[in-house]
Amino acid sequence: MKETQDIHELPTRRFFISFLFMMPRLTETARGNDFSNKMFDSINSYHEESLALLRSTEKLYRTVTKDEEEFEKGYVEKRNKIEKLSEEDKEWADVLTSRILEEMRNFYDLLDIEKNLFSVGMIVQFLSSLESTLHSLYQCLISIDNHLLKIEDVCKRDKGIIRYIKYFEKTLITSTIPPILIGTPHYEKLHQWIDFRNNIVHNNNESTDRLKEVIKLRKLKVNDQRSKFIFNKDNIRDLANICGHTLDILIEEIFKPYFIDSGALVD
Repeated sequence: MKETQDIHELPTRRFFISFLFMMPRLTETARGNDFSNKMFDSINSYHEESLALLRSTEKLYRTVTKDEEEFEKGYVEKRNKIEKLSEEDKEWADVLTSRILEEMRNFYDLLDIEKNLFSVGMIVQFLSSLESTLHSLYQCLISIDNHLLKIEDVCKRDKGIIRYIKYFEKTLITSTIPPILIGTPHYEKLHQWIDFRNNIVHNNNESTDRLKEVIKLRKLKVNDQRSKFIFNKDNIRDLANICGHTLDILIEEIFKPYFIDSGALVD
């Protein structure tokens, strides 16, 4: 129960609260009501998916902890039985000791593989869900505001999440102000996880010197084992927070000013 409460308090939810607070004011205008109705489904869908992914992560790691505890208990019991064997059975005791040590190595090796396969899947899913949400928000905007340029006319070379972020910032913000997302430390954090995602998808998570440098430079808690990057629950939570914070910045600092300037939201 405590873990579920912690999940609901994570920064990954802040964007959802920001949009909920904005909705009553958006619905005061016809244009704002259109934006509110169309965008809410996309924002709510990501909100529910992100919390479901975090709940799944907590359940998996709870199960792993339980399996480890049960294995360690069984291991101790076997060791105690071996230690009680007499001197005459020393040779047999050595054989049994060797077997349970091999069993322990195999258990933890397989457990590490299972945890990492789950973790890399979560990294891919979080970023895929974020990209899908940004695409949906873009479709909502251009379906209502036919004066907006198409994304292919603004961002010709970029792809995926970065493409949508650059489009929103370049197209919706007209005043000359410092970068809101592009080039900021938060943007760089997001970009690094996109690089990890791309390496998982296109390079089977094989460790690379470039990403090792990123880990070292940013002091990330990502290990390298058997030529693979090893991720954990903290990495998944960190990425969840980054994705949620990205959406919150978009809503509060890009969409909101745009709504005000376009007359959809009365300031």
